[in-house]
Amino acid sequence: MSKMQGAKKVYDSIRIPTALSSKVKEAISEASIAPRHRHLKWYQTAVCTAACICLMFVGVLNAFPAFAMQVYEVPVLGDIARVFTFREYVIEDEESYIEVRMPAIETQSGSELDQRINYEIRQKIDGILEEQEQRAKEYHQAFLETGGKEEDFRKILVNIDYEVTCSNEEVVSFHITKSETLANAYQEQFYYNIDLKTGKDITLSDMLGPNYMEVANQSIKQQIQERLAQDENLMYFGYGSDTEMLAGRFESIDPDQTFYINSQGHVVITFEKYAIAPGYMGIQEFEVLPE
Repeated sequence: MSKMQGAKKVYDSIRIPTALSSKVKEAISEASIAPRHRHLKWYQTAVCTAACICLMFVGVLNAFPAFAMQVYEVPVLGDIARVFTFREYVIEDEESYIEVRMPAIETQSGSELDQRINYEIRQKIDGILEEQEQRAKEYHQAFLETGGKEEDFRKILVNIDYEVTCSNEEVVSFHITKSETLANAYQEQFYYNIDLKTGKDITLSDMLGPNYMEVANQSIKQQIQERLAQDENLMYFGYGSDTEMLAGRFESIDPDQTFYINSQGHVVITFEKYAIAPGYMGIQEFEVLPE
């Protein structure tokens, strides 16, 4: 068993302290029935109790990841954002140093939607970690076989994080980003756009209509021209005399093109590094405004 698998097994085996929820409720209950003539003492006690509960909440959330799914039972905490940090941990071995901040979704109804999305998130991150472990071992071996010394080997730095771009009563949109740093930096993103009323994944057709490809293509081409006019140092494949020898110019998005929804409710089309521009420009985004 590898160190990464061992760390994951230990992490998943952590159990929630069963007495925690009852102790929190007991403290709140006792504070609520305190006599009036003990107001000052009650206030001081309540403040201390609240502080302890907050510290206990933060500590348990990090030490016992499964507890994160139960915090909604505690009064006052019921309005926490729909997408929150479910697990946060570090995995380090001879080849890699990996930081993970795993999101989870919690809807008011607690429907099967939560289970489906959270399962998909966990499977995705587990898959990333397994792939990363294999790639790191192969790189380490290749480094040594080509004359590199063990003491000169630099670990691959990996960060897995997430960002919520839209969250309201109807829609949740967020993406998970894997960043890898060695000689160069590399990013990969995975997008989640969810209709909370239907429980279904939102598509570009849902957002832009049946002619979504035409609408998106027209907007992207126009924005490329505007960006090139504003900054002569930019490059997009196939645009301008200096880039004609590169890949062909952008013509169309894919039917399953990646995107997210921003805080204004607009679609933002995304392209991976090197997809439509040189690598130094990184991931490219184009907001498609409603007509």
